[in-house]
Amino acid sequence: MRSGYNLTMKIVLIYGIGDGCTFSCTETVPVEYDSLESAIVNFETVLKEAVAKKEAVRFTREYFDGVFTFAGHKFNMSNFIFDEEIFLPEFLTVDEWFQQHGAQNG
Repeated sequence: MRSGYNLTMKIVLIYGIGDGCTFSCTETVPVEYDSLESAIVNFETVLKEAVAKKEAVRFTREYFDGVFTFAGHKFNMSNFIFDEEIFLPEFLTVDEWFQQHGAQNG
């Protein structure tokens, strides 16, 4: 490995969004990260930091919309919390994603 090169892995995050009543859909977000494992750990860390910030500003006049950034993408923490429990998105490599969804040739 040559110094100065960042090796990145192409990863797909899959999660559901909806209002709990009238609509729902699945979001698929591609990201690049150094490894699948570190992406999962770091996503959870950033999400927990957003939850802590939301709790901290709850009793102040500050405003926090619950949006956090991970791997250059913005996410709304409400998509990952239900009944005060955290649900992480599914993390797949691009190869795993294609295995699950089947590569379709045009």
